[in-house]
Amino acid sequence: DIVAVIGPLSSEVAASAVPLAQPAGLPMMLLAQREGLANSFVLQAVMTRTRQAEALAEQALLRHWRHVGILAPADDYGSSFTQRFRTALERSGGRVTWSDTYPPHQRDATAQIVQARERFRRGALDAIFLPDSAEAAIVIGAAARAAMPGIGLLGPNDWNNPATLSQAGTRLDGAIFVAGFFPDSRRPSTRAFVEAFRRSHQTTPDVLAAQAYDAASLVRAALRNGAKTRPSVPRTLRQLGRVTGATGDLEIDEAGA
Repeated sequence: DIVAVIGPLSSEVAASAVPLAQPAGLPMMLLAQREGLANSFVLQAVMTRTRQAEALAEQALLRHWRHVGILAPADDYGSSFTQRFRTALERSGGRVTWSDTYPPHQRDATAQIVQARERFRRGALDAIFLPDSAEAAIVIGAAARAAMPGIGLLGPNDWNNPATLSQAGTRLDGAIFVAGFFPDSRRPSTRAFVEAFRRSHQTTPDVLAAQAYDAASLVRAALRNGAKTRPSVPRTLRQLGRVTGATGDLEIDEAGA
């Protein structure tokens, strides 16, 4: 009588559970961010790196930042984001005109920024994508701004740390970064969720709470619209189109994300 499961949250656990869900025909609303797990029964209700890269590429082009550089840590995280952002930007008509790395956790990118400045002076660099933490964004982003006044800055959800970013003063003003969840949003659905969460828990919800709520909202929407069996849950969600959630408008694509 179980028609859907919400979770797992851990990518490692999800990778073990997903191969069991398909033969059982059991819909899963994954809260794990690992790419490539979604399928016809396994739906991913969270923000992946690919989605972040696509959103940032869209925002870059909206601001006419068509020539973008990438400065990333030399690790799997940096490589993954570099590949995904390059693909998203070039698919949308932009160009990655410069790319370099720095040792993880070192946050000294002076030599790399000198190279970027030459391209900036020639008009071949409008913005730089910095896939790293908020702490790294302050150090490296501020150094890039000092060397290249007016350069655009782009960052992933890992920048979304208001307490840390407040230490930057005005050095990162105008930078664009992804926020998987913004509790101060004026969207009615977000405000309703935040207010209800605060009443229940006496604290402000974070992105994990919001994404879990949205996963539950998707299952609830399917049940309210007639889904009574396991196969009917993902089918109903795809037929519904967009469902309004705490994090924004949710829509399941053909890949299940």
